[in-house]
Amino acid sequence: MIAGSLEILPLDHVRPTQLEWLWPGFLPHGKISIIAGNPGLGKSQVTLDIAARISTGSVWPTGEANIQGKVLLVCCEDDPADTIVPRLVAAGANLSNIALIRSVRVQDSGKQKQRALSLQDDLEKIRAHLKNCPETRLIIIDPVSAYMGKTDSHKNAEVRAVLDPLASLAQEHRVSILLVTHLNKGNGPAISKTMGSMGFVAVARAAYAITKDDRDQTGLHRLFLPIKANLGPDALGLGYSIQPTQNGASHVVWDSNVISGADLDSLLEQSAPGEASRLAEAIEWLNAKLSSGPVPSKQLYREAKQDGISDKTLSRAKGALGAKASKNGAGPWQWEVPTPVAGGTP
Repeated sequence: MIAGSLEILPLDHVRPTQLEWLWPGFLPHGKISIIAGNPGLGKSQVTLDIAARISTGSVWPTGEANIQGKVLLVCCEDDPADTIVPRLVAAGANLSNIALIRSVRVQDSGKQKQRALSLQDDLEKIRAHLKNCPETRLIIIDPVSAYMGKTDSHKNAEVRAVLDPLASLAQEHRVSILLVTHLNKGNGPAISKTMGSMGFVAVARAAYAITKDDRDQTGLHRLFLPIKANLGPDALGLGYSIQPTQNGASHVVWDSNVISGADLDSLLEQSAPGEASRLAEAIEWLNAKLSSGPVPSKQLYREAKQDGISDKTLSRAKGALGAKASKNGAGPWQWEVPTPVAGGTP
């Protein structure tokens, strides 16, 4: 006996609808998109520039009109007071339209505690927030690896089990979701260079990579180029630079012309990170992995190797991050950070 039944949708019952865009030609509305890049190239600042434009209804870098709305940030790598807010102010944001999920409050043994958000366990909490705040147009999750719970990010089935419901939520509430991730060190085309399984890029309707512009002698110019763009007529990119402001923060300054036909595969090969950048990337990677609690050291070494991080670099990242190894009885050795980073300080 076969349990359950098929859900069959007769297509003549489907009313065709017009595809909507958050950022026309770049980020579709009600879908998941992804930005990937090495550390230090401004991934997070690009997302904050997008957030700032939505918060005020400012025009997009490519000149199209925008609609004012609210933005929800899920971010663990930057401090709200000394980094996120100053950068948003520098970008001209309306801070009253931007909020940050700091943590999740839970009851444990009769006491209220706080833990990091998990896309695996807390999707209904996000859904409840969107019902109470229907003006939300964008959710930014930076980096997505910090919020995957106990999911093995290298197994397609496990990644899709988390991201497919997230995609359904985006469609149901007509909210765009922008995931931020890192690039791995592997060879091959750009579409295979995002960290973790191909499930991340597969579920995204638009995916972009950020890379250095090696033609720029100042070293400050960056390229925002498409990995895939399933829904747009043309795969377009843009250039930008990060410029300082008087308040000590910095903001994104976009080029006026779009880029088409760029060879992203070649550019990523040319801009492979040096040793210092590899360590910075490993620290970010490990920080994200440990933000939800202790992780077995064997698992960390295995997943780091899959993402192109050597044992030596991972060990250096452990020391730089201040992670500690511990063992509970006969259980495996685990690494953890003394104070969870995701969600900030309660």
